[in-house]
Amino acid sequence: MARLRLIVLVIGSLLVIATYTFPLWQPLVQQETIAQEIAFPGLAVDLQDDFLSLPPEQQRAYLSLRAEQPETALAMVNAALQPRRLAPEDDQDMPDMNAPITAATGTFVTLDPIRFARGTATIFQQADGALLMRFEDFAMPNAPDTMVILSPVSDPQTPEEMRTNDAAVEIEPLRGSVGNQNYVLPNTVDLTQVRSVVIYSQQLDLIYTYAPLFVRVQ
Repeated sequence: MARLRLIVLVIGSLLVIATYTFPLWQPLVQQETIAQEIAFPGLAVDLQDDFLSLPPEQQRAYLSLRAEQPETALAMVNAALQPRRLAPEDDQDMPDMNAPITAATGTFVTLDPIRFARGTATIFQQADGALLMRFEDFAMPNAPDTMVILSPVSDPQTPEEMRTNDAAVEIEPLRGSVGNQNYVLPNTVDLTQVRSVVIYSQQLDLIYTYAPLFVRVQ
């Protein structure tokens, strides 16, 4: 009985000590808990679960990139986990055009698990020669500071290849990461020099995807 009383007193004393010293050791417990939740270092805590919800191959690709280019990887992940940016509602339907013909067509490609898009790009030439490019069924990950560019190279793997002979033409910022969208092309565009449409992150100096174009009008 005396031993049992001693054990109870010891446990009671420990509980009292733990209660009064809680402010001292609470931060250590919280830090350990947070550390266990960090799936992608540097990413905000409230986005860690979102990162873990990505497909495993995407998680591996981001982590692999982080080992070599941590700032680029973090910027890509931060952008990808934001709400998808929808293209303007006015772009969803085919615009009115004057006797258009299909001048060029292509399908967006996958470069790797974190740089890809689906959908098609079509350039229409109207009776007066005006050119309009339309993306249909388009979707890609969110990306920072994206620009739509026409390139003279059909499969550019780097920004340098995209700009070959300084012949790349900047059109305008990407109108949305999801949805149909229309781009009025400058009248200076020479279709004989166009071989792909590229989605390019200016902030990261990185190609996210491109669509090789089959040009029908020469």
